[in-house]
Amino acid sequence: MGEREKGLSKVKERHKFLQGNLFERMNKASTCYATSQEKNFADGFFAGFQLVAEKMAFHVNWVLSYLSFFFAISSSFIFSFFFLTL
Repeated sequence: MGEREKGLSKVKERHKFLQGNLFERMNKASTCYATSQEKNFADGFFAGFQLVAEKMAFHVNWVLSYLSFFFAISSSFIFSFFFLTL
């Protein structure tokens, strides 16, 4: 094997090592972050989804309460108008 092939194989080995090391550090960092935020890794991972679901539920409840209020007002207006015309 010539000098060039040896150099390329060393570069490939170093690239594999660094890439594996990077993935390992990323996994470790995400695990440490999640466990520092919550007591359990799954809780930390799903906390974002839970927060989004809570915000969506708040907005859905607000819209439903608004619609029910609007329906109550409009229906009372319609019924009062109906009885006034009798």
